[in-house]
Amino acid sequence: MAELLSTARLQLHRGFDLWHAQRHVPYYRQLGITHLYLSPVAEARTGSTHGYDVTDPTVVRAELGGETALRALADALHEHDMGAILDIVPNHMAADTSNPWWRDVLQRGPGSRHARFFDIDWDAPTSPGRVWLPWLQAPLCEVLARQEIRIDRTREPELCHADWRLPLAEGSDEGIDDRDPAGMRALLDRQHYRLAWWRSSGDAVNYRRFFDIDGLVALNMDIDEAFDATHALPLRLLATGVIDGLRIDHVDGLAHPQRYLERLREELRPIAERRGAPISLHVEKILRGDEALPASWPVDGTTGYEMMDRLGAVLHDARAESTLALAWRKTAGRPMSFAGEECLARHQWLRRGLHSDFARAMRAWQCCLDASPEAGDLTEASLRRAGADVLAHVPVYRTYLGDAPPDEADRRVLAEAFVQAEKQGHPDDREAREWLRRAMTEAPPPQTARHASWRTARQRFEQLSAPLAAKAVEDTAFYRYGVWLSRNEVGSDPARFALSVDAFHRDMQQRATRGLRSLSATATHDHKRGEDVRARMAAWSERPERWLTLLQQAMPLLCRPDEAVARGDVAMLLQTLVAAWPLTLDAADVSGVMHYFERVLAWWLKALREARLRTRWTRPDDAYEAAATALLQRLATDATLAPLLANVAKTAHWLDAPGALNGLVAVTLRNTLPGVPDLYQGCEYWDLSLVDPDNRSPVDYPSRNGSLALFAPPGELLPRFRDGAIKQALLARLLSARRSLPALFSEGDYQPWIAEGPAAEHVLAFTRHHGNSTLLVAVPRLCMHWMDGQALPQVPAHAWRDTRLHPPTGVHFRDLLGERALSTHDQSGLPLSLLLWEWPVAVWHATTEEP
Repeated sequence: MAELLSTARLQLHRGFDLWHAQRHVPYYRQLGITHLYLSPVAEARTGSTHGYDVTDPTVVRAELGGETALRALADALHEHDMGAILDIVPNHMAADTSNPWWRDVLQRGPGSRHARFFDIDWDAPTSPGRVWLPWLQAPLCEVLARQEIRIDRTREPELCHADWRLPLAEGSDEGIDDRDPAGMRALLDRQHYRLAWWRSSGDAVNYRRFFDIDGLVALNMDIDEAFDATHALPLRLLATGVIDGLRIDHVDGLAHPQRYLERLREELRPIAERRGAPISLHVEKILRGDEALPASWPVDGTTGYEMMDRLGAVLHDARAESTLALAWRKTAGRPMSFAGEECLARHQWLRRGLHSDFARAMRAWQCCLDASPEAGDLTEASLRRAGADVLAHVPVYRTYLGDAPPDEADRRVLAEAFVQAEKQGHPDDREAREWLRRAMTEAPPPQTARHASWRTARQRFEQLSAPLAAKAVEDTAFYRYGVWLSRNEVGSDPARFALSVDAFHRDMQQRATRGLRSLSATATHDHKRGEDVRARMAAWSERPERWLTLLQQAMPLLCRPDEAVARGDVAMLLQTLVAAWPLTLDAADVSGVMHYFERVLAWWLKALREARLRTRWTRPDDAYEAAATALLQRLATDATLAPLLANVAKTAHWLDAPGALNGLVAVTLRNTLPGVPDLYQGCEYWDLSLVDPDNRSPVDYPSRNGSLALFAPPGELLPRFRDGAIKQALLARLLSARRSLPALFSEGDYQPWIAEGPAAEHVLAFTRHHGNSTLLVAVPRLCMHWMDGQALPQVPAHAWRDTRLHPPTGVHFRDLLGERALSTHDQSGLPLSLLLWEWPVAVWHATTEEP
């Protein structure tokens, strides 16, 4: 079994199935990857492009090639001394009749064997004893009047619509004529579901969903039978050696993550013992601010969003923040901080898309209140307002209270939430907030009716807190707050524009003690913009005046007095156009520009709808979206705007070399810092993708195979850096080093390596030590002063002047990226101009042993 040293994430679907993945195993082995990290492989909706809409978790998806293809992939991996990690989805399934469990619930209701598998509130006032099913495109009365629903009695009687089919309760169709609206209404009243207009969902749906997606119904992993059925396939694949580890999707959606993980680890333990090797377990978990993964969770770590944040922040220039923030406020006319945007979005989601979840949670708290001495004096309305105040200010995705008093971490989180709720909430609701604070932090006497209600209320509050944070932050505020879009990334906090080197070192020292097995990501299938889009914007942040100049030229031309598109939306468009501009695209290439603008338009329309300010998914404003489309087309084709388009391209290409340098720095850090580096498919070349589906485009494997086989030296690759081969070559060398020195990379400590000299503040350096080996890494940082106008992604040697790093004395050095070797006892240190002479970054191995 291969040791987990690196991963490559692959998105599987009908167009790139398990057979395709098998064919590319030799490429990933040559690149240096040890494990393929596979998106979900269980049976899913037909045509699913991601696999998270599982319909049957017990079998491998036929569209991917089935279990035969998965085992063939495993055989190929084993032949190349590689392994596989599998993404599994315990939180939810497709709410689809192709899902036999869900179909059984719809047909048999609470009496179904599978009813307890799902998180359904059978006591909801909107549909007691029935599932609220918001599948109709119009109100039910209109659908019935138009006779859009009929009964198909060909086999088992079903309710049929042009878009779907539903099971009928046994015998419920007897005597019903489907041409009679009154009869059809009577038939529907006999079902275990309440068929409803889709617009009712946010207010009335009575099953917990994945976020606000009606088509994904949440599972209850506290039910043994549900847990066993959901995990039977991955446990069998682990037991037979087909896969080697698991990635748990959306762990914060589960009622009791620690309880779930402990049970899963117990299931894994005997399998690991029989295999004679550990089984990795990673959780998808967003850590906000200084939040740490609970130390009691029996996992290897997270999937690496926190590293994506840190690596991005340390490359941004903190000095630009105030300038960029002021420019945004003046341009967009939105004076709020990011915290203000987030708070507003949270309140809006509680009133709309997640209102049914909020009402469900507050009904549980109302039951607690009804059993308390304050019953009758504190009203239901005041309790709801108090709950909204607190949920709007939870600083992390959720707490993990369970049945116990809050631990220190949760106590701090709740204290901050209630303090902010008190500051921002209405003073007349103070007593309700105080009651809720006591109810959340103080356990009632056990073995009482109130204890059961209290436990349910806590659980519902926490299971709402996580999706509320995700929807308000990632899917709303990120699209409203345009100070600098590279900081609007999953796992990042735009309120923290940049990270100092000292703070970065502290974070990495903590990671070396607690996160050595966590994944380190810089791109994912969920990212808002590609890793090199963010790297380019990080370089741009060092020269904010160039952004101001572009704004001054563009806004009068694009935002004319009769222009319908908001200025803030145009500003975010301009940032995106420059940052994601293809490195080889010339503004005079009409067809190339049009192709690029088609991608940008798809991103922009999605961004506008996600912002929910002037158009939205649930009620698109056709006129506004048409105006936005016309504006972008005008920029591409209007001759009077040609100078502006040329300047957009000029600004973009001005960022090519410094952005590429930052990209190479990020690759180096991801693969040398504590943690397991995770490569997202295709990102061994430059990643200028935008939000999905753009970030899930097909990978050009022939080009990547060709450039990897050449193994060209940096002197040949740097002048043609735009083709991406330099990034791939650097990655391959780093992964090779990880394979040759596994203990050093997997177990080494982390210590800052302080430079001295006139350019010391422009280098980030550290060492990692294990046994008699030391890793020495130095990368440039905030070097736009020297990179302006440079043709290569490399800081000129003269810029470093006499800046030096002092390595351990009496050791032998070997360049892990090349063939250079040094042996020095010189107390004056190593000049940066020497270390960064061949490659733009330095990664050396030092040992006390003779070479």
